[in-house]
Amino acid sequence: MNVEAVPQPDGGDQELEALYGQLIKKHWKRLVGLCQAEGVYGAAADDIVADAFEKLHARRHAVRHKAAYLSAIVLNRLKRPGREEPRAEVEIAAASGQGPHQQMLGAEMVRAALAALTGQQHQVFALHLVGHTQAEISEALQMTPGTVRSNLRHAATGSRAGT
Repeated sequence: MNVEAVPQPDGGDQELEALYGQLIKKHWKRLVGLCQAEGVYGAAADDIVADAFEKLHARRHAVRHKAAYLSAIVLNRLKRPGREEPRAEVEIAAASGQGPHQQMLGAEMVRAALAALTGQQHQVFALHLVGHTQAEISEALQMTPGTVRSNLRHAATGSRAGT
């Protein structure tokens, strides 16, 4: 069963709770990874993701592409002015085979390339990088498919120019 395509269940709280459990299991790590790509780690990342799920719950009847909506909420929260700067602690992925300094340098280069994009390009590109289709991005960010394509093209051009 595709959790994201299931409308509001008629069968009460237990069925709704089970559906949200599946959504959380499927998307939590990816959303935390999106936070980490922006330099937010640990409890701060968990708080942002939890907030996204709360907002999804409040609008569950109106949202068709739940994964894209969750990602858009996380990105919007990360871009709020005045949010705390990233903590000094860094979580390192052991599977990469790189030393901590190489990983930090790579992450900083990615952050610098993303920072060079406009806000809209950054949002579209980040959603694309985590696997959302152009249609999902279009709905989540409330923009036309042509605008999504244009932002992706400009983001890719801008990120190549910055390297």
